[in-house]
Amino acid sequence: MFFFQFLINHLYCICSPTISFFIANEGNEVREFIGSHEKEENSVKFHNTICSSNDYKVYVLRNEILCFESPQKPIKYFKPEIITVPCAKMLQSSNLIQKSLNYTQNNINIFVKNVSYTAFLLFLKAIENPDGLISQMELVDLLDILKIITTLDISKSFERDFFLKNIIKNILFGLERHSNIFDFLNKFNEFSLNEIDRFLIKDMLIFFINIICFNDKSAERFMIVSTNKGLNLKNQDHFSPYNWMKKVTQTKFYIKFIGRDIYNLYKMSPLPFFLGTWKFLLNIATFEYFYILFQNKRSIEQAIVLFQNTKLNCIRIYIIMKVNYVLIADFFTTIFSNSIQILKISANISAGNVKDIFEVCSNVQKLTIKCTIVTFEFLSLIIKVARINSTKAYKIRCIYYEFENTDLNSLLNMPINLLFYVDLLRIDTKEVFIVKNLIPFMSQYNLSLTETDIMISYNIFLFDCFKFKELTIVITDSISFVDLDKFTISSLMNFKTLKYLTIKNIKVTTELLMYILESNILVYLNISNFITQIDFKKILEMNTQNFKLRYMLLRNSISCFKKEILWYLSRFVHLVGLSLEDIEFRVTKSIMEYFFAYLHSLFKKTPKKISLKRLEIILQSNTEKEADILASLSHIYELSKLNELIYKVYRISNADFKIFSQMNALEAIKIQIYDSDGFCLRNTLSNCQLYASIYYIDLALKKIREDDIIIIKKF
Repeated sequence: MFFFQFLINHLYCICSPTISFFIANEGNEVREFIGSHEKEENSVKFHNTICSSNDYKVYVLRNEILCFESPQKPIKYFKPEIITVPCAKMLQSSNLIQKSLNYTQNNINIFVKNVSYTAFLLFLKAIENPDGLISQMELVDLLDILKIITTLDISKSFERDFFLKNIIKNILFGLERHSNIFDFLNKFNEFSLNEIDRFLIKDMLIFFINIICFNDKSAERFMIVSTNKGLNLKNQDHFSPYNWMKKVTQTKFYIKFIGRDIYNLYKMSPLPFFLGTWKFLLNIATFEYFYILFQNKRSIEQAIVLFQNTKLNCIRIYIIMKVNYVLIADFFTTIFSNSIQILKISANISAGNVKDIFEVCSNVQKLTIKCTIVTFEFLSLIIKVARINSTKAYKIRCIYYEFENTDLNSLLNMPINLLFYVDLLRIDTKEVFIVKNLIPFMSQYNLSLTETDIMISYNIFLFDCFKFKELTIVITDSISFVDLDKFTISSLMNFKTLKYLTIKNIKVTTELLMYILESNILVYLNISNFITQIDFKKILEMNTQNFKLRYMLLRNSISCFKKEILWYLSRFVHLVGLSLEDIEFRVTKSIMEYFFAYLHSLFKKTPKKISLKRLEIILQSNTEKEADILASLSHIYELSKLNELIYKVYRISNADFKIFSQMNALEAIKIQIYDSDGFCLRNTLSNCQLYASIYYIDLALKKIREDDIIIIKKF
């Protein structure tokens, strides 16, 4: 048996292609090349002889000297060190090597630039024996190894992840044995961030944080993420309606710290080699988003320890402060870098703080500041900067503007690239709304109207001047439902900046639904406490589709919806979040309707279902009947791709149980069942794929069975 295995390995080594790596660096550069600059006649371009990046070409000259040509850079010559090895399993994941195999099945030549010979040997040794490198590897070697993986374009695989995890462990234990901890800032300045694939750094951060958090998957689920869910200044609730406002992408690199995230990482602070490795990884990482929420003074003190002596290379930074910004103002100006293009701050900051930010973040293209109070000194500074940088966008949103000492002449030159949202003015300790002569200079983010305001046409014509984004129409008389007339609805059509619409205690009419369907600016709709008077036939004759609305919330309908409401909902093709609270559906079909629907499906292609991401269904606890809303909604929505689900009903029907079993992409689920005998976790969360995808479970049940506990333990 041993001989047979030896023979197979021997034959594999003979038959498998070998790889020759040409290691070129400053140590073997030929600075004064003397001899013929002509290429040998038999030398050809790099893709046939030396494999390298498409950004440069490599030629073989006499005496085994390589000629390195790069656009708009001087020609360089190297006397490389050559290492020839068989094609190991992890090397087979290299896209560059696989591309070379299409040209030749024999020896493959790979050009590797700007890495040390020692680091390359460590890289090859780590492939064969990852556990044998303790105390042999330093951070400069780690950088070179990451460059090698980037150069070879090794795809993400089980072998690559296993390799990187062992590299991290070797670095940590190796640094623990060294008395002199590394100077990561100097090491950081010695290379370009473009030489390392940023998603390699992402994986390294995930593996590192999982070590700190004892593999509870905190990094992948909460800190190092690939989506921008919840990354905004509006609401920090995980189940916020704003979570799905923006399109989700899986090609981004976000880092966020909310709640206990900072504390979980702060636990490594007594270990300097852990803390140093963390800061080093932050320095070489490049993020799309850096999002951090400070709940209290302690979280600030811990964050200073975690991020001191780092420079954040990111495109967007979101900072939310629930404590005094002054406590951390100086610290933030040290970690900001010129790579920041979008900066959003929700904190009570002063004009001096803003001035410091402008001095450090000179390349910021969009600045948003959300605070409680703004003074004229603060505003005049923003106006001055906005005038100088006319191509950049600035947005200030505050609750109070201190009108004292305001120079109205300065407001006359308010630049168009500055939006200033104010809720109230403070004039002589009194709080008043924006006066008419300030309308061209100040805007209001929120607008709340009552039935009295709606009747005043003068206000309607001024609405668009304030550039409102959120409009709330609340009828104070909850007994009678007001009908929004055609004049009011036509006035809403003139709002060019309105995104969020909330309506309460009204009569939902055909005209209102037509306005919502035809709107190309609304992204959020909330209608509560309403009755319906709708001619669906008139609406469905329009053949109109809405591509803008992202989230819809319907609450407490006195009327019962029939199957036509599903036809209406199917027109919102980009809807990702739907919330239904105390809404009753009657979508039962007769036998003839089922028969004609079957015949129709035979001759016409089934329409594509909408990929809903978040669904919320809440029914009253005293409604003692089975809920089959999921089954009804499944006719127009692809519920198997749901990411978040809130489900509060009395009892789940068998049809809804079947829909539950098809869900395989859930990340967060919140279930409340009022019936003591009408729920079984085994039927609801039976899909094995959910054990890896779900990271948030909230259950409120009258009874927990032994089988339920077994299911819960699997998450």
